[in-house]
Amino acid sequence: FRHNDAAHLESLLETADQDKGRLVLTEGMFSTNGDLGDLPSLARIAREHGARLIVDGAHDVGLLGEGGRGAAEHLGVLDAVDVHTLTFSKCFGTLGGAVAGPRAVIDHLRLHARAAVFSASLPPGCTSAAHAALGIIGAEPERRRRVLAAARRLRADLTGLGFDTGLGITPAIPIRVGDPLLCMRLWKELLNEGVFTNAMIPPAVPDGKALIRISVTAAHSDAQLDRITDACEAAGRRLGLIPAQPPALTA
Repeated sequence: FRHNDAAHLESLLETADQDKGRLVLTEGMFSTNGDLGDLPSLARIAREHGARLIVDGAHDVGLLGEGGRGAAEHLGVLDAVDVHTLTFSKCFGTLGGAVAGPRAVIDHLRLHARAAVFSASLPPGCTSAAHAALGIIGAEPERRRRVLAAARRLRADLTGLGFDTGLGITPAIPIRVGDPLLCMRLWKELLNEGVFTNAMIPPAVPDGKALIRISVTAAHSDAQLDRITDACEAAGRRLGLIPAQPPALTA
């Protein structure tokens, strides 16, 4: 179904074959724009139509929610999710991933999922690192609070300069540029300023939707956030993405 479009999902489920199983798959946090899936609406629609809800928490498990359980916990619908998938390469800081759900589902996947059946097991070091990270996520919630506060600050500063950073609340902060060539020029300008970002251009994003993604971490200091803002301001003014001069203050 179309991105975060609950009405479109409902129309598809209404016309789906009622004799077959139905799965609704979504991300909890979308990594390109940093926005969240409309999980409350999706969970309600899935329940009304007898569909199972699968949420990929690759970018939000370990980050959002009172216990770090992801976007579903943050939005109050954790119990409505049938299966969670997640990666260990983001908040957990290592390699690998996991699927969490009912025992019968997990047993079925262990025996039938080709990606699991034909893959080697994780190295012990990666498994141990993921287990240790899980403990840190539970015991040190101040890390999650810090990264979200840093993201709010940086997003507000960039928006105040005139950049379009979308409506997200997460540490994945987009600077929407549109033109792919201009986007790559901005990426290069920022790199020259000492700030590494990710340039996302078609086909990774739709035509006309090229953007720069800035990823904030709990380890970023206030001084580093200021440096990122200053670099974006200097590069944005040189490229004409924001006004050449700061807006005049009015009484």
